[in-house]
Amino acid sequence: YKGRWYQQVDSKAFFFGSGLQCVTANYSMKSDGTIKVFNTGTKGSPTGSLSIAEGSATVGDANKCELEVSFSSFQPFPSPYRVLETDYTTYAIVASCLSLVNFLDLSALWVLSRTPRMEANQLKALLKHVADLGYTW
Repeated sequence: YKGRWYQQVDSKAFFFGSGLQCVTANYSMKSDGTIKVFNTGTKGSPTGSLSIAEGSATVGDANKCELEVSFSSFQPFPSPYRVLETDYTTYAIVASCLSLVNFLDLSALWVLSRTPRMEANQLKALLKHVADLGYTW
């Protein structure tokens, strides 16, 4: 799962990414065994100013592909991220299960690709699959 991912679709349930274009997430191992999370996006247009969110993650439950991600020391608890499905080379479907977000009937979901632009047919099939799993945008 390490490396760069390009956001194709997000649920807009989280602040980072709101109004951003060309959003990427880059995951790499740090010397202390945690995972560096480096997200970028441009504001308003592909040539807009760069927005960066840098965080750290630990593996929560490897059997369920879960990460615990923190972007700030002021964050009261890490956000749970779960890789619902991936083939590691072309796509990933990621969800975050926060009680408040779930209570508001919002799914925090991302469809990611290893390339800046996923083929339209593949993206359409993945979005249908996400809906079939019961997630809403």
